[in-house]
Amino acid sequence: MAVALAVGLAGCATKTPQPPVGLDSEAHHCVALAMYWEARGEGRRGMLAVGSVILNRVEDPRFP
Repeated sequence: MAVALAVGLAGCATKTPQPPVGLDSEAHHCVALAMYWEARGEGRRGMLAVGSVILNRVEDPRFP
């Protein structure tokens, strides 16, 4: 899922990216913004890492 978010964030796609399964467009936008603002100086790999952490925490019951 993080890859799809990064592609949309990087602007590499020629058409509007679709949110990954389980994320509505508002959540997709929110994660993309978090990835950018948390790792904007780290490049694509840093943004993917941030996206991965966010999505892992969403699925973990320890992070309500």
